[in-house]
Amino acid sequence: MQDAIEQQPKSAEPRYLLGAAYLMQRQPDQAIAAFQEALRLDPEYAEAAAGLGTAYMAKGMKAEAQEAFKKAEELGYNGDEQ
Repeated sequence: MQDAIEQQPKSAEPRYLLGAAYLMQRQPDQAIAAFQEALRLDPEYAEAAAGLGTAYMAKGMKAEAQEAFKKAEELGYNGDEQ
């Protein structure tokens, strides 16, 4: 994943995929950072917002998770896309 990030430094997708990988490895702090970076690069990236919400939930950060899920929904995320 790091190679893809280095090759595409302005692309949000590799960071989103990195965040998803961190979630699968139960590393929510790293996932949060990756999803936040994906959203910094592409503020309209609905899947990254949803991933951020999931990572916040994994840490028990319910208010932050609700905000992230709300943003994902506003961006058109419906949960069927993954």
